[in-house]
Amino acid sequence: KDTIIVATQSCLNAVANFSASDSLFCDKKCIDFTDISQNNPTTWQWTFNGAVPSTSTNQNPTNICYNNTGSFAVTLIACNQFGCDTLTRNSFITSQSQPVINLGNDTIICIGDTITLNSGGGNSSYLWNTGATSQSINVSTPGTYYVSVSDGVCNVNDTITVATQTCAA
Repeated sequence: KDTIIVATQSCLNAVANFSASDSLFCDKKCIDFTDISQNNPTTWQWTFNGAVPSTSTNQNPTNICYNNTGSFAVTLIACNQFGCDTLTRNSFITSQSQPVINLGNDTIICIGDTITLNSGGGNSSYLWNTGATSQSINVSTPGTYYVSVSDGVCNVNDTITVATQTCAA
């Protein structure tokens, strides 16, 4: 009586796949990538359009920095002893710019005047320290007014101080 052991080995090419610590963010940010490829790849070639560094051969590259706004493609070529596979995700990374607001600290605001933000974008939400959620508020008392503007991804804050002042009608 004899025993024969037959071992099988998968002869499949690597199948490239990846994830990122973030793919939609504000302004400058450094992120990490994780290889989730199948069939045991042994080499990796990453290309990060618009990033620094722009390439990597690490399995799980870290500290990939996007210093400009825009949408950027990421490509991974994963290889094992049976072959390679390439995955490109166009517009995988989106770096948005902060909404631009400026209440103008040197602007003279009189009691009864209206402060109106002329920027922030059509899909922005507003929250003033008065509790108002509109793009404009009426100044009813002296003090510091501040607003937080969000477009769902980016947030920005600004303040203006309103002093007691006699203003001509």
